[in-house]
Amino acid sequence: MNTVKKRKTLKLAIAAAVIAVLGILAFFVLRAEKEAEEDLKFTFECNAERVGFLNGKGYIVEPDPVREDITVPAEFNAAYLEYNA
Repeated sequence: MNTVKKRKTLKLAIAAAVIAVLGILAFFVLRAEKEAEEDLKFTFECNAERVGFLNGKGYIVEPDPVREDITVPAEFNAAYLEYNA
C-alpha cells in the first residue's frame, strides 16, 4: 500500500510541475504577443520620434536621415543579369 501512495504522490507532483511549466510558458507567450502588437501601433510625428523608437530597440541611428539617389539602368548588362539569376 505504501508503494501505491508513493506512486500517486509522484504522479501528482509531476502533473503539478507540468501544469506550472505550461502556465509559465503561456505567460511569456502572451506577454511577447502583447509587446509585438504594441510595436506595430506606432506613428511618428517627426524624425526625432523615429530616432527615439529605433534607439529604444537597440539600434544606433544618426539623427539626420541619409538620402541617396540611385539610378537603375533601362537595360541590364551581364553583371545585373547574373546577380538577378
